[in-house]
Amino acid sequence: MVMVKRERQGENPQYIIGDVIEKAANNLEPVLVEFEHGELAPGCESMFDLDIKIQRQKIAPGDSSIDKTLQYVLEAKTQSISYKGQNFGRMAFPTSDKTLRTFIGRKNKNSQEISLYETSSVVLLPQIDKGAKDDSLDSLDSSFAMKQNNLAKQFGSAKKVRGVEQSEQLKMSSMQRTQADLFDATQEMDISFQDVAKIKDEAEDALIPPINRRATSSDDVFSYKDLLSEEEMRMLLPLAANILESKEEEIKSWESKKLYSDFFFKGLQRIKGRVAEKLLTQQYRVQLLLYAECFIKFLKLKYNELSKRDALKVDSVPNAILNKVVDMFTEKNGTKRTRSQSMKDKTVCYLIVTSLLSLYYSIDIPLLASATGYKNDHLQNLCRTAGATIVNATSTGKSIAELRVPIPEFSLENEKKRDGPGGKRARR
Repeated sequence: MVMVKRERQGENPQYIIGDVIEKAANNLEPVLVEFEHGELAPGCESMFDLDIKIQRQKIAPGDSSIDKTLQYVLEAKTQSISYKGQNFGRMAFPTSDKTLRTFIGRKNKNSQEISLYETSSVVLLPQIDKGAKDDSLDSLDSSFAMKQNNLAKQFGSAKKVRGVEQSEQLKMSSMQRTQADLFDATQEMDISFQDVAKIKDEAEDALIPPINRRATSSDDVFSYKDLLSEEEMRMLLPLAANILESKEEEIKSWESKKLYSDFFFKGLQRIKGRVAEKLLTQQYRVQLLLYAECFIKFLKLKYNELSKRDALKVDSVPNAILNKVVDMFTEKNGTKRTRSQSMKDKTVCYLIVTSLLSLYYSIDIPLLASATGYKNDHLQNLCRTAGATIVNATSTGKSIAELRVPIPEFSLENEKKRDGPGGKRARR
């Protein structure tokens, strides 16, 4: 049965259906064309060059939804853009008695008869050129943005056309200025391989304080003056002296209140155990141990706490030193502060060096890993970066980082050896 949809025009309109032309198995029926982006303006049909062809269709193994291996493809082109539609016609989708079928009617004014033609509908999509990208100015119209602009110039309002033309003129001027600036810059560039190597060395050495890799004594590898100024050491002296004079019960009370980390208390126990050591030397070691504690507490700060004023707190340590740590090991972005992974690694390297100077050039890696939250393997690599040697303690079996001379050569990429100036405290 054929259902005919008709609009009411006057009273009791009557039409006689003459011929009903159905799809032929191997012939192409009329096609109703629609465009994906909108309707075609009246009178614009002549702008398109239409081409209908048949091509092979790849069928997935076991796919029974489409029996045919052929399909129709409709292409429509203008001077600036092309469209394509496919998967239409009986060859692509065989019909059955239960399939909804579409007809168009053609009325004969003389006989008032209507001929019905079975038809298919196809949606035309704009095609983007996926060929090799050409960066020259002559190939700009192959980009998606230029396709949109061409479409706007063809079908857009006068205001839209003016906007597109002005945008293209500004873009062209900007590209010409950029090319001129790049040309001028290349004329002034003079970078040697020595300059590149120097930049690479400085990037590696930025993780650690200045180091003398030609030192013949562990005392001469690092200097506390590269970590804290004399004024900052004086600021820490009263607190260090008070800690050394405190009784064992008071220190245990601090430990139960977790005023400082386990790493700090273990280090303090080692320092106070050297009863034959001079008091000034012990005070110097506790001063550095307090500075190391600032790094440990800084690593515990959460990301959203970095920008808060006075977020870093270590019991009785002056704010000037705490603010110095935050300024050194964060990056300021407007009113916010961020801490990248490289900054965290740099913080740990400074912690390692400070701890080596404080704790007799030897630190317990598992204990330091527990304090920083770093894995042992990563921490050992950072210890080697700081010039330390990794050994296993015979009594406990734990990994120990020791500062020994001569300092092992180190390179992040293990590509070549680098030596610093002999006899001078400088970067490698």
